[in-house]
Formats: sequence, C-alpha cells, structure tokens
Amino acid sequence: QSNKLLARMADKLPFLWGPSALQVRDKFFPSATHAPVFIFPNPLNPNRYVVVNSGFTFAAAGFASNAQQTPKLPDYAVFEIAGNTVALADFFDEQWQIK
Repeated sequence: QSNKLLARMADKLPFLWGPSALQVRDKFFPSATHAPVFIFPNPLNPNRYVVVNSGFTFAAAGFASNAQQTPKLPDYAVFEIAGNTVALADFFDEQWQIK
C-alpha cells in the first residue's frame, strides 16, 4: 500500500498481496506478519527486473562470519518477519510462473 510503483504492478505479479493476506497459489499468509521476497520480470518494463527484498535472510548465521552473509533464497519466498524465518521458498518455472 505504501509503495506506489509496486501498486502499479501488483495485479501483474504471480501472487496476490493485499492488506490482510499474501497468497501464493493455494497458500495464505497474514500480511501483518509475512512479506514476499522475489525477483520477477518487470511488468512495466520487460527489459528490467523487479527485486523486492525485506532485508537480510541470514540473520542467525550472519553474526558469526561475513562469509555467511550471502543470499540464501531462490526466485521467490515468503518471509515470516517476527520469527525471522522463511515460510515458503521456490523457483519460478521457465515462463516465470509458480510451479
């Protein structure tokens, strides 16, 4: 709701992200506690990609060594904010669709 650019492309993304829930195929996650993380072809400019990242995904191991501070996710994920955990993660297929 607060990002006007994402709002312009929200209906063209491969999942539904609303004020109360984030839906990925037949799975639902509360928007208040979960956030999507993804890379996807930009629906507004096919020569670019959209990257949405809510922050680091390596917090548990990241304090031990900077060697652990690299992305650990595939093409998309649902991140549970309070628990600092990944609730769902996978790769898109060759047509950028959720498997």
